[in-house]
Amino acid sequence: MAKIRTISPLHGPVTQSFMDQIHQYQLNFLCEQCAFFNEDTGLCVHGYPNETHRSDYFKQPIDKVLIFCREFELD
Repeated sequence: MAKIRTISPLHGPVTQSFMDQIHQYQLNFLCEQCAFFNEDTGLCVHGYPNETHRSDYFKQPIDKVLIFCREFELD
């Protein structure tokens, strides 16, 4: 597995530990959980690219980078 370094406080490697914590603590951070997500279009209402914030991105988390969205608002 390639080593992924942390780029900023909003970016980091997706590790198995993080994936376990998502389930353990029921973390909310995905577009589909955000008030600014348009379910009809699958897009962010602010027009931000959201491919790396969607649940499909995390189905195979190997060698992925977690990018937290600054606009996330819990729905």
